[in-house]
Amino acid sequence: MVQQIMPLINDIPELCSVYIFSNNKSQHEEWTTKWQKIKSVHTNIDDLCQSLKIGIKQFNQDSIAMSFITVNEMASTDNLNQLEPTFMYTQIFKDILLDMKHDEQAIKQFINYCRKNNSMSPINIDRFEKNYQAQSAIWWYTSFNIYSMLNYALRTLDADAIITMGFFMCRLHQQIQQLHQQQFDTDHGEPFIVYRGQGLMK
Repeated sequence: MVQQIMPLINDIPELCSVYIFSNNKSQHEEWTTKWQKIKSVHTNIDDLCQSLKIGIKQFNQDSIAMSFITVNEMASTDNLNQLEPTFMYTQIFKDILLDMKHDEQAIKQFINYCRKNNSMSPINIDRFEKNYQAQSAIWWYTSFNIYSMLNYALRTLDADAIITMGFFMCRLHQQIQQLHQQQFDTDHGEPFIVYRGQGLMK
């Protein structure tokens, strides 16, 4: 089956990964070397689900758009005039979101939005509703699929989702700023290098 299907679908640019579920793993494993898009072969459904979760997380990370601009470039009006318009609009949008006042109603709207759009599992929505605390925004971001929901909204510039998550983005931003300040104070402002890997589509 793989031998017939892969030549037909391998060149489809929208398809990034293929996972095979089969009782005969050894028979299909050779195809992982022949076809780059075949990521793995599984005989166990739990292993397949785990591989899919890892693949989705990696895809979401690789799809985050990034722009870089130095502090000196930000200070120059000439350079600002040459910036990508999308970058400027997102900066303005971010500033507006961070200046907005967010109350308990904002959290309720987010929960209703998640239920309506099936953005998270019902169990995780209930857990968020009962346990969310503003001071633990970073923890929530890395848990329960919120990171992929927020990253997708930012990547696609989904205004409804971004505004709905505005309260969360605000708290997340504040926490990151606090941690940055703590690190800055500890290291006395010494520069250091950080690395981030990102896959690029052909």
